[in-house]
Formats: sequence, structure tokens, C-alpha cells
Amino acid sequence: MPFPFAHIVVGLPVEGPFDYALPQHLQEKVAVGQRVRVPFHGAQRVGFVVGLADKSAVQNLKLVLAVLEDQPSLAESVLRLTKKMSEYCGCSWGEAIETSLPRALRKPKIVELSLSNVKNTAAASKPETVLFHDPSRRERWKYFQERIQETKVQEQGAIILVPEASMIDEGVAQFKKVMPATAVIFDKKIKPQEEWQQWKMVKEGKVAFVIGTRSAVFAPVANLGLIIVFEEDNSAYKQEQSPFYHVRDVARMRAEIEKCSLLFISTTPSAEIWHELSNGIIKKVSCVPEDLSSMQLVDLSNYNPAKTSVISFPLRNLMEKSLAGKERIVLLLNRKGFSTVTRCNQCGQALTCPRCNVNLTYLYSKKKMVCRMCHYTTAVPKICPQCKSPYLRALGTGIEKLESEAARIFPMARIARFDQESSAAPNNADILIATQAVFRILDGYRADVVAILDFDAQLNRVDFRSAQKAFASLIFLRYAAKKKLVVQTYQTNSYLIEAAKNSNFDLFYEQEIKLREELQLPPFKHLIAVGLRGREEQTVLEQAQALYERLQADGALYEASDPQPDHLAKLRDQYRFTIMLKTTAVAETFVQVKAILKDFKRKKSTIITVNLDP
Repeated sequence: MPFPFAHIVVGLPVEGPFDYALPQHLQEKVAVGQRVRVPFHGAQRVGFVVGLADKSAVQNLKLVLAVLEDQPSLAESVLRLTKKMSEYCGCSWGEAIETSLPRALRKPKIVELSLSNVKNTAAASKPETVLFHDPSRRERWKYFQERIQETKVQEQGAIILVPEASMIDEGVAQFKKVMPATAVIFDKKIKPQEEWQQWKMVKEGKVAFVIGTRSAVFAPVANLGLIIVFEEDNSAYKQEQSPFYHVRDVARMRAEIEKCSLLFISTTPSAEIWHELSNGIIKKVSCVPEDLSSMQLVDLSNYNPAKTSVISFPLRNLMEKSLAGKERIVLLLNRKGFSTVTRCNQCGQALTCPRCNVNLTYLYSKKKMVCRMCHYTTAVPKICPQCKSPYLRALGTGIEKLESEAARIFPMARIARFDQESSAAPNNADILIATQAVFRILDGYRADVVAILDFDAQLNRVDFRSAQKAFASLIFLRYAAKKKLVVQTYQTNSYLIEAAKNSNFDLFYEQEIKLREELQLPPFKHLIAVGLRGREEQTVLEQAQALYERLQADGALYEASDPQPDHLAKLRDQYRFTIMLKTTAVAETFVQVKAILKDFKRKKSTIITVNLDP
């Protein structure tokens, strides 16, 4: 039966659905899940049909202009997933749908799709959520292959998620060892046309296995039997723009909707997952851990790196012995450039980014000053811009200065640098000096000795997950170092250092979860960051204060903290303030927050975002 009206959402931060009238010639062509072209706020946009009706309470409806596909792009399960995602993440339904589709389908382009002939088959076993805990990273691929083979035997498909594009090739190689079938790669870095072709192959049922980064969680795999998430604690799984979703949450929603199994394979699971383990919500499978490299602590309270060297005397002695034994060394310092601060000796003025108010980093190799946040670049000034004094001093140590220092101490050693711009580590280097970008190649590099020169910088981040991330890095580096991991720190008695040194996962998670419970942080309460930003600092602050008072007045479901400058108070010429909400009722809180924001008299120059568990 043809319907004269359609419920449609669009990929904008506006609540829908919106009613549209269907012209007579389109009524038999339109189906739920299809893309259509509609007029919206004076422009033509892609709309997504989420329902059909034989009547509407709205008068003078606009007409749907065209149908953009012969078969629906969006299966019923995808509509359910994106609806649930919009409620949980605080975005609009249209934004969630648009995020789930390849870029080509977000444009009003007519496409042809064939119907999939894949039939749904029931799994031989009941769907389950499992954590495979692999501290030494040695057994993960074997277990992965076993689960993929089981899925294939059951004639079902699978989605394999990895946090970084650098892991995709290894995932494909391990997949091919046990599976002759093709696995399609999903990654936002591929070209839109290639992305569309890959998506189309999966949608039409020609391929049943997908390997990819964050966006692959939405791959339209028919008869989905298994979702695998490698290293779910990796921050790359959280999208830092609207919609602010985490792959872990979306994968869980999808597994529930499509009744498939969900497998987390992790070295250091997130505290949220470990808490669920302790409560019996998910099942744990552990391999027998292999011995990791030894871990040596260097107490920096016995040294003064500012007056001596960031390479402490114990580390220097160890490096001398390692170099004599033809061993490979990696020195980790997560600071690019030569110096982190350039300051005038006369007036004390530091050179800062005009757009972000953060200290400019001096790049000796390029003879430039650069902002680490917005990449603003300027020449190195010859005089202080404040007092015109010629005495400017480069302070702090980046990897360029560390390279110079290492060359002075070990003149015969071959030294190389590795940072975000590097593609591969040189195999002939005796000492590799690197930022945390080196993590992506350390699995294969396997140095004999790895040293973290400033471990405390990881702990001092403005992030309640800093301890979790620091613990994860220690465990990973104990695996990556063949013989020894050296950690320079002032906090030698920290519970996470003790836990990492003794491979005591229970100790770390017990203490971390206890601390989070005391502070009412995830997983005990969720955080919703209501962010405001704009070019006029006073205007943004006044708007933030007014919004806080409105939120505070209706705060039965949540606790609201007063507006605070963001940890990056100014970024790309925009001043930023955050109102933090704590709640146990996420969906209900978002309903209330959306209603408040809809009525809030926001100035056009102020942008407001809502981010779950930032």
C-alpha cells in the first residue's frame, strides 16, 4: 500500500523526524531506509526515510524532490542502531545515520544497489561478550583465527576493528592464513570512491568479512555473527567531533540488536571493561602470560635533569653496556622539536601561538617556531617581540635536543629520530629517539632496551584516564623491549608502577576502580561535557554562565559543575569553556539537555557541543 507521507531525518544537529509529502509518482518508489532529496532550510539536502504514514498533523508540507536509490541503503537493524546511538550519544538521528554511511552516500547522488542474497543463519552457540586478555600479545592472533574460522563454519560474517590504520595490514595477513575469502578494508583515509565501492560489495553480500578502523563498526555485513575489537582501551576509538561516539559502545549496541557475539582482544582493557568482568557481565578468557622484560626504575628525585641531562647516570651506564654489546636502544620523549619554550632573558616573555596561547615549539631542523595544536608556523625571531631584547633562550627538551645530547654522550653511536611524520624506523640505528608515535612500529622493531625519560608527563595530563593510559604504555613497552624497560620518574611508589613492574593487573584495576568510585567517574557515573566556544572570550563566558544556571535549575537527573576554561582555554582563535555534568541516566539526561539547548538564547557566534565521556 503506497503512503502519501514520509518521516525523514537529515544529517544536521536538529531533532527530527520531519514530515514530508510524497508526490503521486514517488509514493510506490519510496521505502523505509532509502535516501531521498528534500528541501531543508532553503537548501536541498540528502534525507533519510525512517518511516511512512497515511496521514500527518502538519499542514502545508514540503515535497520530497527525488528518490536517490532503488534499494534502501539502510537496513532496519541500522535504523535501530543509529536511533539508539543518537539517544546515547546526544546527537541527532540524522547525524548518526550519516556517520554510518560512506561519504559518497552523504551527497544527493543517485546510486544503484543490488539486493543481498545472503540468508540469516542462527549461530551454533549463544551469542556472548568475551574479553580475551593477552598481556604478552603473543596469543591474540591465534585466538582471533580460531574465532574467525568458527564464524565461517556457521556461514556468518564478521567485523574486525583495529584502533590504527597501521594495524590493518597485519590483520589482513593473519586473516588470510586461515581464510581464503576476501576481507574488505574500511578506513576513512581511503578515497571516497573506493570507500563507496567497498561498502557496496559488503552491502550486496559479496563479502562477509570486514577489517578496519573506527568507521568499520557500521559496515553493512549481512548475517553478522561476530564483532572483534582489538585494544578497546585505545583512545583512537573515540570520535572527537559530533557525533561523539566510542566504538566500544556502538559495537555493544550492534551486537545486542543483531544478536551476534562481541569479542574484545586486549593487553590492558579499559577500567570500564574490567569492572564489567568483576560483576560477571562479560566473560574472560586468558592465555598463559609469558615473561615480559624486566623493568628498572630511576628515581629522579636523586638527580636534577635541568642541571645535568635528561639521560640520568644509571640510564647512561646501561646504555654504554648495551652499545658495547651491539644492542638496540629506544629513548622515548613525547616532545617534538628542539625546545618546548623560548623565553626572553630580559623580560621573561615566552613566545606563544597568537591563535592558541600555548608555547611555540622550536624546530631546529626547519629553523621554525610551530604551534603543536594548530600548526601555526613562524620564523625564529631575532629579538623579543615584547622588549626588543636580543637575548632569547631555548628551554625544555624535545627530541631534537635529545638527539644532540645523545650524540655528545655517545659520539660513536648511530642515532636516528622517529616522530609522527616518520614512516619507518631505520634498521641500522643503535639509538632511536622517538615520541609516542613509535608505538605503532615497536611491535616489529623490538629493541633490546627501551627507556621512558619523562614518565610523569603521562600522569600529569588533564584526563581522568591518564593512569589507565600510563599503565597500558608500561605493559606494552615491557613487551616491546627484549631485555629491559627503564622508567625515569619521581613517583616510584605509584600503585600503577608497582602493578606494571610485577605484571599485577588485579592490583592496578582494583586501585583504579576504587579511585573512580570515590570520585564518581566512569564506570560509576557518566560525564557529559557541554562545551561552548567562540571568538569573544567575555561573550562565551557569559553564555556559559547563563547556560549553567539553566542546567542547574533543572538538574534532577545530573550534577552540574560551574563553567571552567577548557584545558586548552584558547584554540584556533576560539575561547573554550566547559560545563561538566555527572549522571547515571545518560539517555534521559540528553533528552533534558537537548530541550534546554533548544530554548536557550544562544548567540550565533557561540558554538555549543555535547560530548559523552570525553
